Amino acid sequence: MPRSGPKASKSPRFPPLWSPRPRNLTAAPGRAEEGAPDWASDILCRDAAKPPPKRLNDAERLRRLVQGAMERQALSGRLVDLLQVPAKQQAALDFAGSCLMSLALWHRFGSADFAEALGWLERTDYAAMVATLPTRAVEAALTLWKSGLHAAGADTMQQRSVRQVELQSWDMGNDRRDTEEELRAAEDAAKLTSSAQHLQALKDCRARRAEAAGEVLVRKAYERLTVGPSNSLWDLWRKREAIIKAALAGGGFRPLREALRSVRGYCGPDMDNEHAAWVLAVDLLTITPLTENAGPVTWHGDYAAFLRKRYLEKNRAPAGSCSRTPPWVAEVPSKPRGRPATALPGGWAPDLIGLA
Repeated sequence: MPRSGPKASKSPRFPPLWSPRPRNLTAAPGRAEEGAPDWASDILCRDAAKPPPKRLNDAERLRRLVQGAMERQALSGRLVDLLQVPAKQQAALDFAGSCLMSLALWHRFGSADFAEALGWLERTDYAAMVATLPTRAVEAALTLWKSGLHAAGADTMQQRSVRQVELQSWDMGNDRRDTEEELRAAEDAAKLTSSAQHLQALKDCRARRAEAAGEVLVRKAYERLTVGPSNSLWDLWRKREAIIKAALAGGGFRPLREALRSVRGYCGPDMDNEHAAWVLAVDLLTITPLTENAGPVTWHGDYAAFLRKRYLEKNRAPAGSCSRTPPWVAEVPSKPRGRPATALPGGWAPDLIGLA
């Protein structure tokens, strides 16, 4: 017989996904209390407690180089605050110049491996730059090439050209047929699965094929990339004080980008120049202590990588603007051909939410 009396209410088998927390319930340990100064601090603290990833992204690797340089020079905090201290004012200005020239030279090659091989530029005076640009940078790139790694990235046309020379130089070494077949097999395996084992096998195979004839080719390519006909790195060095002043003013990305327009090789309408300028501006304001805003990028490298990718994609020209235009109809008057100018002053305003 059925049980008499009112039926007892049964509790749900699974708790709801969200329910309001009662007022008398204390906050769980490890969470930010109500009224915390910054909700992102709790998230970043929990992220910092996690074990580091096996493979770091490029932004995190560059950020660690900057942090290591600050520790060696006994600097802590933002450079804007250090400029107010008379004893550390000159050291802060020198470090700002090192930040600008180090990042510019790293991004000229476009590889985090090259940045780690070259290291930090402690001095940026004329004598140090004369010794660094044609000699030290090329030797660091050659060391990478001899070890089987690419010293150049693939972001700009110049970098892709140097990267092709590196591949051709590896192909020149060891004319034996078995070593050439081994290189092709290692390249195919690395393309199919980018595992650490296949990448290491490809690196070892390329290192065995590094010969003197290929070294001559890549040396010339590295010299053209470092001190080519444009000499944009020297122009950046001459105008570094105005760029550092714009970065320390704390106005965000736009004033720094406008200051970079006066530098040869960092202004449009060439898309490679636009890319180089935006990459340098984003990294100066995200992985260096040049800005007044101490955001999450100073603690977490993944956020810096996200900012870089997001901002560069926002300022990339449409694919159709760089392609060949189709033949015009006879009735329609022809328009002038050519690549349109991008990111000019007074143009469309990019999305700066959360970045300034």
